[in-house]
Amino acid sequence: GGVLSGTSDLVAGDDYAIYLTEPQGFDLETINADGAEVAAKSLEHGTRVIRLRSPRGGRVQWSVRYATNP
Repeated sequence: GGVLSGTSDLVAGDDYAIYLTEPQGFDLETINADGAEVAAKSLEHGTRVIRLRSPRGGRVQWSVRYATNP
């Protein structure tokens, strides 16, 4: 498995989208966002789209954990 993480600045009340290439064999386990909620997540043609939303806005630290299945 593995973890991707980052820090993003969100605008209060607006969705913030994170786009990640998700190769075959990687299965999304968890999404954590300190200071925001995960409003939506989808997988489209190998691209994972995660939408975060924060009522107060500001800097948000996020992480995405994957399991790998060979």
